[in-house]
Amino acid sequence: MASSQLLRCNVTSDLLTLREKGLLFTLLEPQCKLIKTTVAQILVAEDTQGRSPGWSCLGCGAVCLIEDKSIHTHFLRLYCVKRAKLLWEQELYIPFKYTATRTFFHTFPADSQQVGLNFAEETEAKEFHLAVEAVQRNQEMMITMRGITNSENENKSTSDPPDSG
Repeated sequence: MASSQLLRCNVTSDLLTLREKGLLFTLLEPQCKLIKTTVAQILVAEDTQGRSPGWSCLGCGAVCLIEDKSIHTHFLRLYCVKRAKLLWEQELYIPFKYTATRTFFHTFPADSQQVGLNFAEETEAKEFHLAVEAVQRNQEMMITMRGITNSENENKSTSDPPDSG
């Protein structure tokens, strides 16, 4: 991707270098679209068994909100730009409960435990939250539209055929 396109793109983090931004685009599969990127730590809630709850760091790097058009779903992914490697991913299932518990810390239930995003920059955290909410609204709207289409199709198939006279 040309550097001029990267600079015009409002989806990448200002905390990443131009080289790191370009690397992220090369790590994406062709059917994936990058919606938003930020720099953050991924934390997972520890099973404390009676002790006060805590978090352990799963990794740190570029956290990306991605649309995979081939399977019509969205993911949060953590990439290490130094090693050019995908470290972690979580599908935004429906309903996905994403919460901004602090301006710099967001949480959500993942497949096996509670996950937290500890953002490097609060403005990017807010923008990332807005991007996730927009994806969720679009997902809900698509489900509603599918429901309306399905009910219309059911009504057409169950209605009486027209009289032929």
